[in-house]
Amino acid sequence: TRQPWRSMSSYASSVLDMMEKHWEMSAASVLISITGGAQDFELPPRLLKAFKHGLAKAAQATSAWVFTGGTDSGVMQLVGRSLSEYSAEVNCIGIATWGCVLGREQLVGCFGGDTEIKRNAENDRNGANLEPHHTHFLLIDNQ
Repeated sequence: TRQPWRSMSSYASSVLDMMEKHWEMSAASVLISITGGAQDFELPPRLLKAFKHGLAKAAQATSAWVFTGGTDSGVMQLVGRSLSEYSAEVNCIGIATWGCVLGREQLVGCFGGDTEIKRNAENDRNGANLEPHHTHFLLIDNQ
């Protein structure tokens, strides 16, 4: 729940501080935000290869932080798999809504650190699994 006396920039500063100090992420020179649908889709093979290679190369060359919606579906899945396939050593941060994450009960009480989530269900209209190739997740409370 947002504390009404804190400004949005104060919240942003706190999140950035957590990412750099607690998660020990190197400062980013570039932020890449990739948004798109959560629906499954297919790209022509040549375009798919160009996207994967271009994203991985650009992110790696600039020490970027790559942001997506974090779920294992649609364009977010494509981004996570692309960076993994090309072994890009970059931070890929998923920002997902807590109530839409399948398997979230496995995260209750986990505040930081590494946690493995077992995939117990397939994505459906009620939620989606987290994409496993993202390096970090910010789970936003939607209650």
